[in-house]
Amino acid sequence: MRLVLLPLLLTLAACITEGGSYAPRCDVTLGEPEPSPALPGDEVVMAGTPLTTTYDTALYVGAVRATVLEVTREGCDACDTCREDAGCSVCGDCDACDQQCREECVETVRFAVPTDLEGGTWPITLYNYHGVGGPVPIEVESASDTGGSDSGSADGGSADGGTPDGG
Repeated sequence: MRLVLLPLLLTLAACITEGGSYAPRCDVTLGEPEPSPALPGDEVVMAGTPLTTTYDTALYVGAVRATVLEVTREGCDACDTCREDAGCSVCGDCDACDQQCREECVETVRFAVPTDLEGGTWPITLYNYHGVGGPVPIEVESASDTGGSDSGSADGGSADGGTPDGG
């Protein structure tokens, strides 16, 4: 019986691994958001590097997660190939390719400012496979009352903005 259990226990012990934690490989550099100031719900674009994909990117404005609409990497194929051929990591300095990458590769993230944010200055923080970027400030303006049926009271005046006509 002991001979049967010993191989089983050794096999189980070999499968046990220590729990790991996520450690970003590098800092993600973020540019200034455009436009700023922005209203809740506005689309904002900002440059950054290194970026990945829309599905791998989480972006927060303050503590509120924003909807990432698009991550683009335009003109980056030659830069990526150069870095790979030179044996450079995505995150490290690569003297052989730095100038080419700065001149040709344009990386941007487009996101919607969360609609439940109050006006003020909020930090933008971006997370992706490569690491964390930010905080970068964005000025969010308070949404104004439009008089629509969703908030406040509707205008009771006439079409010209005056008081209602009495007859």
